[in-house]
Amino acid sequence: LLTQRTDGSQFFSGIFADQPHLVGRLTFAWAVIFSSGITLWSFILPRMRTYTAMKIALMAMVGVCAGLYSLNHSAGQTDLWRWVAGALTSLCIMIESGFTPAALSLLAGIVGAHAGRGAAMGIYSVLLSLGAILGSLLAGWLGGRYAMDGIIYGTVAMGVIALSLVGRTQHCEPTGL
Repeated sequence: LLTQRTDGSQFFSGIFADQPHLVGRLTFAWAVIFSSGITLWSFILPRMRTYTAMKIALMAMVGVCAGLYSLNHSAGQTDLWRWVAGALTSLCIMIESGFTPAALSLLAGIVGAHAGRGAAMGIYSVLLSLGAILGSLLAGWLGGRYAMDGIIYGTVAMGVIALSLVGRTQHCEPTGL
């Protein structure tokens, strides 16, 4: 979607049509921002409840989607506005990155020491793979139908569903966290 002009009303649709190699740079920048967030969370997560960290991260995910949506419809905005919106979205990306270590920590606590850490990683890997497959199928359909807005809509929907379901994990959280 970033390299093919599909919808002239959306800023991101076809933004790299003339320079498709820039998609790799964008992916690298996203990875650096996300990894920086995970690094910061490694200091924060041991000091808070896993449930709370997951809830904060999911709320930030909705914030990322709001930022991306506003950037995607920023045709009349200045470059300064886009940079500020991009910086705030990047901050939300760093915050949302805490979901991954929090979810893995919660899963490891639920599985327990008797099953071993390998069991928790195995379960996590299977769930991550299933989520990636289903998410890619949904994103392909939504992206084909609504361009970049479709990807954003789908992500918001998944974030809201996850946020409503994360409350159920509160009673599963191991004690001592």
